[in-house]
Amino acid sequence: MPAEGISKQRCDDILRYEELLQIVRAATRLGVRKVRVTGGEPLIRKGVLGFLQQLADTPGIDEVVLTTNGVLLPRMA
Repeated sequence: MPAEGISKQRCDDILRYEELLQIVRAATRLGVRKVRVTGGEPLIRKGVLGFLQQLADTPGIDEVVLTTNGVLLPRMA
């Protein structure tokens, strides 16, 4: 982490859950069966639990893995 920190991303600058699900659906047609959600701290993002459920419910996806530092995990689990 830089000493000066990092700037926050605007909502318009990151993919919406619907867009991510569209990518995952396309990937399953190419043989992808496992999805890993990572990047910073994914549990901070609003609505992430519903998104993870939608990923798990996606036909063709056998495994959904979450990489987290665990700070918010007790509250979310």
